[in-house]
Amino acid sequence: MATMEINGVGIAYDDSGAGAPPILFVHGWGGNRTNFAPQVAHFATSHRVVALDRRGHG
Repeated sequence: MATMEINGVGIAYDDSGAGAPPILFVHGWGGNRTNFAPQVAHFATSHRVVALDRRGHG
């Protein structure tokens, strides 16, 4: 898990794999980036995959 700060708010994300096109997973209300663990594991074999926690989640 990595973090970045945007407007003073920390955002956690996972970044794995390599390849184009990159895939971005954004969860819905009540979820977090870990909900996509199976998809990240699958697609990271051939794509760059980023899953993030929306503000206030995770």
